[in-house]
Amino acid sequence: MEQSEKRRIIIVFQLGQEHFGLDIGLVKSIEKVSGITSVPQVNDIILGVIKLRGGSFPIIDLKRRLGLGHTSLSENTKVLFVQIDGANIGLAVDTANDVIDLGSKSDGFQIKPFSGPGSEYIEGIAKLDTFVCLLNLKSILEFDELIDLK
Repeated sequence: MEQSEKRRIIIVFQLGQEHFGLDIGLVKSIEKVSGITSVPQVNDIILGVIKLRGGSFPIIDLKRRLGLGHTSLSENTKVLFVQIDGANIGLAVDTANDVIDLGSKSDGFQIKPFSGPGSEYIEGIAKLDTFVCLLNLKSILEFDELIDLK
Protein backbone atom coordinates (compact mmCIF):
# COMPACT_ATOMS: atom_id res chain seq x y z
CA MET A 1 0.00 0.00 0.00
CA GLU A 2 1.37 3.43 -0.94
CA GLN A 3 1.92 6.11 1.68
CA SER A 4 -0.76 8.37 0.14
CA GLU A 5 -3.38 5.61 0.60
CA LYS A 6 -2.62 5.47 4.35
CA ARG A 7 -3.05 9.22 4.90
CA ARG A 8 -6.09 10.33 6.84
CA ILE A 9 -6.88 13.96 7.55
CA ILE A 10 -9.26 14.75 10.39
CA ILE A 11 -10.86 17.73 12.07
CA VAL A 12 -10.25 17.61 15.82
CA PHE A 13 -12.87 19.02 18.19
CA GLN A 14 -13.74 18.85 21.86
CA LEU A 15 -16.75 17.69 23.79
CA GLY A 16 -16.00 18.71 27.35
CA GLN A 17 -12.38 17.77 28.00
CA GLU A 18 -12.34 14.90 25.50
CA HIS A 19 -10.93 15.16 21.96
CA PHE A 20 -12.72 13.67 18.96
CA GLY A 21 -12.09 13.60 15.26
CA LEU A 22 -14.04 13.33 12.02
CA ASP A 23 -12.70 12.67 8.56
CA ILE A 24 -12.26 16.04 6.88
CA GLY A 25 -14.13 14.83 3.80
CA LEU A 26 -17.36 14.64 5.82
CA VAL A 27 -17.16 18.21 7.18
CA LYS A 28 -18.40 20.88 4.75
CA SER A 29 -17.97 23.89 7.04
CA ILE A 30 -17.46 24.98 10.65
CA GLU A 31 -19.66 27.83 11.84
CA LYS A 32 -20.40 29.77 15.00
CA VAL A 33 -23.76 29.05 16.58
CA SER A 34 -26.50 31.52 15.79
CA GLY A 35 -30.24 31.39 15.50
CA ILE A 36 -31.11 27.81 16.42
CA THR A 37 -34.88 27.38 16.33
CA SER A 38 -36.27 24.77 18.71
CA VAL A 39 -38.46 22.01 17.31
CA PRO A 40 -41.15 20.81 19.72
CA GLN A 41 -41.80 17.15 20.44
CA VAL A 42 -38.46 15.82 19.11
CA ASN A 43 -35.70 13.80 20.73
CA ASP A 44 -33.61 15.95 23.10
CA ILE A 45 -30.54 15.05 21.02
CA ILE A 46 -31.87 17.47 18.41
CA LEU A 47 -31.19 21.05 19.52
CA GLY A 48 -33.30 22.46 16.71
CA VAL A 49 -32.84 23.73 13.16
CA ILE A 50 -30.77 26.54 11.73
CA LYS A 51 -30.99 28.50 8.48
CA LEU A 52 -27.69 28.82 6.66
CA ARG A 53 -26.96 29.83 3.08
CA GLY A 54 -30.53 29.35 1.96
CA GLY A 55 -31.03 25.94 3.57
CA SER A 56 -32.41 24.59 6.85
CA PHE A 57 -30.32 22.09 8.80
CA PRO A 58 -31.08 20.01 11.90
CA ILE A 59 -28.56 20.60 14.69
CA ILE A 60 -27.58 17.60 16.80
CA ASP A 61 -26.16 17.84 20.32
CA LEU A 62 -23.21 15.50 19.71
CA LYS A 63 -22.24 15.47 23.37
CA ARG A 64 -25.70 14.24 24.37
CA ARG A 65 -25.77 11.70 21.51
CA LEU A 66 -22.56 10.17 22.84
CA GLY A 67 -23.84 10.15 26.44
CA LEU A 68 -21.39 12.81 27.64
CA GLY A 69 -23.88 15.32 29.05
CA HIS A 70 -25.28 18.19 27.01
CA THR A 71 -23.80 21.08 25.06
CA SER A 72 -24.19 24.48 26.71
CA LEU A 73 -24.38 26.95 23.85
CA SER A 74 -21.82 29.75 24.21
CA GLU A 75 -19.70 32.02 22.04
CA ASN A 76 -17.12 29.19 21.79
CA THR A 77 -19.64 26.58 20.59
CA LYS A 78 -19.17 25.57 16.98
CA VAL A 79 -21.36 23.69 14.55
CA LEU A 80 -19.71 21.21 12.22
CA PHE A 81 -21.85 20.96 9.10
CA VAL A 82 -21.52 17.47 7.69
CA GLN A 83 -22.99 15.65 4.77
CA ILE A 84 -23.72 11.95 4.98
CA ASP A 85 -25.96 9.84 2.76
CA GLY A 86 -27.10 13.02 0.98
CA ALA A 87 -28.29 14.69 4.20
CA ASN A 88 -26.84 17.95 5.55
CA ILE A 89 -26.67 18.01 9.35
CA GLY A 90 -25.08 20.28 11.95
CA LEU A 91 -23.21 18.86 14.93
CA ALA A 92 -22.89 21.14 17.96
CA VAL A 93 -19.45 20.80 19.61
CA ASP A 94 -17.76 22.73 22.42
CA THR A 95 -14.79 23.82 20.29
CA ALA A 96 -13.23 22.89 16.97
CA ASN A 97 -9.47 22.84 17.39
CA ASP A 98 -7.43 21.75 14.44
CA VAL A 99 -6.98 19.88 11.19
CA ILE A 100 -4.51 17.00 11.57
CA ASP A 101 -2.89 14.80 8.96
CA LEU A 102 -2.65 11.44 10.71
CA GLY A 103 -0.16 10.25 8.12
CA SER A 104 2.40 12.75 9.37
CA LYS A 105 1.52 13.46 13.02
CA SER A 106 0.19 10.29 14.61
CA ASP A 107 2.32 7.88 16.60
CA GLY A 108 -0.30 5.26 15.85
CA PHE A 109 -3.80 4.71 14.64
CA GLN A 110 -5.67 1.72 15.95
CA ILE A 111 -8.92 0.42 14.49
CA LYS A 112 -11.50 -0.60 17.09
CA PRO A 113 -9.13 -0.76 20.07
CA PHE A 114 -11.99 -1.57 22.45
CA SER A 115 -15.49 -3.01 22.53
CA GLY A 116 -18.55 -2.53 24.66
CA PRO A 117 -21.42 -0.07 24.89
CA GLY A 118 -20.99 2.78 22.43
CA SER A 119 -18.08 1.20 20.58
CA GLU A 120 -20.09 1.21 17.36
CA TYR A 121 -19.64 5.00 17.36
CA ILE A 122 -15.81 4.79 17.42
CA GLU A 123 -13.67 3.93 14.37
CA GLY A 124 -10.43 4.05 16.31
CA ILE A 125 -8.09 6.14 18.40
CA ALA A 126 -5.28 8.38 17.20
CA LYS A 127 -2.44 9.08 19.60
CA LEU A 128 -1.35 12.70 19.17
CA ASP A 129 -0.46 15.05 22.04
CA THR A 130 -3.56 13.50 23.55
CA PHE A 131 -5.80 10.65 22.47
CA VAL A 132 -8.37 11.50 19.80
CA CYS A 133 -11.40 9.24 19.33
CA LEU A 134 -12.25 8.99 15.64
CA LEU A 135 -16.00 8.86 15.24
CA ASN A 136 -18.13 6.71 12.96
CA LEU A 137 -20.56 9.40 11.86
CA LYS A 138 -22.92 7.07 10.04
CA SER A 139 -23.56 5.04 13.23
CA ILE A 140 -23.96 8.16 15.35
CA LEU A 141 -26.59 9.66 13.05
CA GLU A 142 -28.84 6.61 12.80
CA PHE A 143 -31.95 7.37 14.82
CA ASP A 144 -35.60 7.76 13.83
CA GLU A 145 -36.19 11.43 14.70
CA LEU A 146 -33.26 12.53 12.58
CA ILE A 147 -34.48 10.52 9.60
CA ASP A 148 -37.75 12.48 9.80
CA LEU A 149 -35.86 15.81 9.72
CA LYS A 150 -33.52 14.95 6.82
